[in-house]
Amino acid sequence: MSNMTLRKRIALVAVSALGVGLLSITPATAANNSAAGAENAAAATDVLNVATKSGASAAASQTVASNLSAGLLTNSTIQTTATVTSTATVLSTGEIVFYTQTGADKNSTFVVSGGLINRSASVTSAATTADRTQFTVVSDSSTSISAIGVRPNSGVSTFIVDLYVNSSLTNPANIDAANTAAININSGAVSRGTLVQKYVVTVASTSASGAWSAADSSCNLATSSTSAADGTDDTVPV
Repeated sequence: MSNMTLRKRIALVAVSALGVGLLSITPATAANNSAAGAENAAAATDVLNVATKSGASAAASQTVASNLSAGLLTNSTIQTTATVTSTATVLSTGEIVFYTQTGADKNSTFVVSGGLINRSASVTSAATTADRTQFTVVSDSSTSISAIGVRPNSGVSTFIVDLYVNSSLTNPANIDAANTAAININSGAVSRGTLVQKYVVTVASTSASGAWSAADSSCNLATSSTSAADGTDDTVPV
């Protein structure tokens, strides 16, 4: 084997090894949503997840596994801090639940347009606006799970759920101060912070699959028939 051939083979092995090394250090995408109907994905700070786990009625909970959506049909499965806008589809009669991990010494605000917050859950201090379109959670020195259940307004084809995070506020000294901070954010006296996640949710009509429709059905009746001529068989081609 010549020296030139040997050098080429060594270079090829080195490039191959480098490629393997690059692939091995690439971080896996975290905090993805599961598919609709599957178990809920793990929560992550500043990531707004959909409760893909389904139930006959929705449930908002401080634990990830206990959150349930009702009537969820589809949802984006890639949902990370780099994914600003995602999508989902829910029945007009359903309720979609969103949850997030509120980071330590942060404030998370859910804002709904075209729908109403039907339920909410948080282990820390929180406040909901009177029109049920905004829910603000004021965290303490530890992380916690917060969730809301959203129903679409009557007649809408889409609604939007946004998550804002404000990490510049001073951590409240007590519960009263935390409640005041949440109320001030909801009123607009204090900034909600930065938009970190957005869902555009399509509203689907209740399916009528399997129901009989007279307008789309027909029935043909024959009142008389004719016989084939003697010596012929109309079922066998000649």
